[in-house]
Amino acid sequence: MNVLFAAVIFVAVAWLPQQAVGLSFRQVQPDSPAAAAGLRPGDRIVAIDGRLFDAYDGPLLMVEALRAKAGERVTLGILRDGTYEEVATTLRRPEELGPERGALGIVDLRAELTDRTFGRDPVAAVATGLDRTGRAFGLILGGLADLGRSLIAEPTAPPPAAGPVGIATQIADVFWQAGPVATLYVAAILSANLALVNILPIPPLDGGRMLMLVLRAVAGRRLSVRVEQLTYLVGFVLLFGFLIWLTAFDVSRLAGGQP
Repeated sequence: MNVLFAAVIFVAVAWLPQQAVGLSFRQVQPDSPAAAAGLRPGDRIVAIDGRLFDAYDGPLLMVEALRAKAGERVTLGILRDGTYEEVATTLRRPEELGPERGALGIVDLRAELTDRTFGRDPVAAVATGLDRTGRAFGLILGGLADLGRSLIAEPTAPPPAAGPVGIATQIADVFWQAGPVATLYVAAILSANLALVNILPIPPLDGGRMLMLVLRAVAGRRLSVRVEQLTYLVGFVLLFGFLIWLTAFDVSRLAGGQP
């Protein structure tokens, strides 16, 4: 249910009218496709082959969209001195790309909201919402990996995660600063987070229950009822101990005025 809830919210947010985000840059690399197109610092790229991006996409997705078209001829929608215009250029080939060589050849990127608004049709909204659902799961998996490494390497250091108090505080900040739509977007990420965490093989989560079923299938018989009860009890204590540990860091951050 959490997965479905997250996907529905992501689709709904993608369908709502959004402000277009522009990709600005401070430098154009010499002999690059950007230089050939006449781009200069101060311009803002707002469209790639007619595709507009919103604040939830961000600059990384725009860069990914350019890399995906490496070697192709693209039409860029540019805002220059408040005027929209289109320029065409051929991007660098895939074999020419590197850490310091992007497909277009612009450096020091930054996303800025523009005064242009756009909407997506239902099909595009569904595709965008499903893509964001998948990206959210990838982001959460990376966060869980970082949390695991932090627990092993520096168990006494502040973890790269928030507990219930920290999450509630962050949601309140998002609501008052960015509005209800952004809050819905955060709720979708939290729902995806719950769905992923819930399948971890830790009793009493659903993943722990599935682990018990797998062990039962491997053993060919049900484990002792007392063993199962003890396993769930230990898992319950560890889970709540972990939440209390996170909450202690949440309170510490708030008391110290840290975000």
